[in-house]
Amino acid sequence: MKRVYSRRAGGRGFTLIEVLTATAILSVLVLVSVSVIGTMQRGYAQTKNKVEQFREARIAFETISRHLSQATLAPYWDYYYSQTGSNVPPAGEPVAPSAYVRRSDLHFISGPAGDLLEGVLSRKETTGHAVFFQAPLGLTQNGASLGSLLNARGYAIQLLSDEADRPPFIHSGHVSFKKRWRLVEFRPPAEKGGNSTGWNAVFERPSTWFRDGLGDARRVVADNILLLLFSPQLAEGEGVSRSDAVSIAPRYHYNSRDADNSTSVVDSLRLEQDGTVRQGTQHLLPPLIRVTLVAADETSVRAWTERHRTEELDLLSEAGVRFDEAEQYHQNMAAVEAYLQDQKIQYHTFTALVSLRNARWDSQPRR
Repeated sequence: MKRVYSRRAGGRGFTLIEVLTATAILSVLVLVSVSVIGTMQRGYAQTKNKVEQFREARIAFETISRHLSQATLAPYWDYYYSQTGSNVPPAGEPVAPSAYVRRSDLHFISGPAGDLLEGVLSRKETTGHAVFFQAPLGLTQNGASLGSLLNARGYAIQLLSDEADRPPFIHSGHVSFKKRWRLVEFRPPAEKGGNSTGWNAVFERPSTWFRDGLGDARRVVADNILLLLFSPQLAEGEGVSRSDAVSIAPRYHYNSRDADNSTSVVDSLRLEQDGTVRQGTQHLLPPLIRVTLVAADETSVRAWTERHRTEELDLLSEAGVRFDEAEQYHQNMAAVEAYLQDQKIQYHTFTALVSLRNARWDSQPRR
């Protein structure tokens, strides 16, 4: 019996050329998809690694900002006798006070770390800026938190070996010690313990409290912190230019016991003949502080030190930058970042304008 085959419309199969064309297009799409997915995965991995690398620095920066915002001077008004230059009346017949002035038993001080810590650390052991103050942080010797108990606090960067942080089973013969710029926190407890100088000694040693206890009450909070800056300033806005904003600390020095912070010399209040008191910034907290922290990753820092064959590299010296004029902050930061990029150092810059909530700039004007 003879079979009859019918050819239906549209029932024709694919030709070899069509199959090859479709296969080629599908292959291109697969390759593009794999490439895109690979790029996305690498980007995600790089971003994740960068976040992990600077996690320690980010936490440290947030801690500095949080503690700074709680700084206090607890100022009060007191008598001032021109005869003694203090609140102590002259001997003899009772006399009326010459004026009422702001006073505080607490202290806020910031500026170049080499100046503040002179005699404690050499210029090769510290760089950038440092800050020291009191705040109600509640720290005690046993680590308990007691609410608003007053503590001294401070931050600086120091060139330190990691020897003290090594576990006992790691010997220097197996793994060599390394020196790195490390962020240190000055955190004495509120109470005095034995003969230790590491406590809140601002009442007992008002001029040297932040230097005396630095060794006893210090802890490292982050490694590879290459730069730390503090710039006290006013809020920019209507009628306040950039120059005016940094006028309270034009050279980054700020001392709450200084009536004029334009220099590092501490000036006393001035009593005019008409009875007007000129206290300036004395016993006042700055309303704002620009905090800047530059952190680098360990791999980049290791390569940097190996190229220069020394671990005692100071970023500011190497970059040829001096942060001595607050108005030049942005230009100086640009020069620092240009140097880091030229040296192929992977870094991250953290910066924020921190508001000091206990500043009494409006209610106690500078006079």
